[in-house]
Amino acid sequence: MDAYLLDTNILIDAINARRGKKEALLRLLLAGKRLCCSTVTVLEIFAGLRPEEEGVADLVLSQLELIDVSREIATLAGKTKYAFARKGVTLSVPDAMIAATAMTHTMVLFTDNRRDFPMPELVFHEEA
Repeated sequence: MDAYLLDTNILIDAINARRGKKEALLRLLLAGKRLCCSTVTVLEIFAGLRPEEEGVADLVLSQLELIDVSREIATLAGKTKYAFARKGVTLSVPDAMIAATAMTHTMVLFTDNRRDFPMPELVFHEEA
């Protein structure tokens, strides 16, 4: 898989130059990987962004391919959320949407919060 879907926590760390995430994203770019994010992630980033961080956030996000939430993604997210709720597992709507985006577009999910994504169909980025 050559496309990576970046979870919100990864982009927040990259924007704030924490935990080596900016460098990790640069390594992926240099390896020829497509770096993408969901429109849901953009919402989450700007919902918690301080005004002085907007310039850096805009710069980072402008380098990524933005994946809109389609009907197919929304439907899969809803069905996934429903199926996990029947098992007693609560998924947040944003996490269900991000997971559905990765699954629909066959992307590697880059996140530090794997516990939020219990779907066995997902493929996760393994940092070296």
